[in-house]
Amino acid sequence: MYKKGILLDRDGVIIENREDYVKNTSEVKILPGVREAITSLWMENYIVCIITNQSGVSKGLYSEKDVKDIHRFIEKELCHEISGPIFWYYCPHQDKDKCTCRKPNSGLLEKAISDHNFCSENTWMVGDNIRDIEAGRKAQCQTCLVLTGLGKSFNKPKMSLVPHKVCHDLYEFVEQILTEEEESL
Repeated sequence: MYKKGILLDRDGVIIENREDYVKNTSEVKILPGVREAITSLWMENYIVCIITNQSGVSKGLYSEKDVKDIHRFIEKELCHEISGPIFWYYCPHQDKDKCTCRKPNSGLLEKAISDHNFCSENTWMVGDNIRDIEAGRKAQCQTCLVLTGLGKSFNKPKMSLVPHKVCHDLYEFVEQILTEEEESL
């Protein structure tokens, strides 16, 4: 039996995306409905993994310690009465580094899938960018594009890679998959 997993992009899905990067905890703004969505996933025994590109590290805009501080801050903000663990996976590289962990490559997704014994075909990658969708497809996951963050400019006819689902935000996505799961029982 496999564990139920959800892979989420960070900026634009969990927190507001900033053109100048989220560099410290004072710049973190949790998106509406995220707390409730994550809590619903935990209540249904999903394991939540955040998969995020953080090229600002290699660009010298912030440090890996800053990234870890931001992740601890986000986790603290999301964990209330009902909580579970959040597993963090981040790539500090730029495209020019040609690493296998930076989305649209699937290295971090595959690591999360392996670390937690997920069945990739039944695991969702949720992102606000075509890079997230491409990485999810490469890892053989189901994919969802949310229309928050960079997803606000989504234009299906122009997309070369269409996601399995398109949802207004993370909350709507979670409501849909939990309803579908309940209906299939």
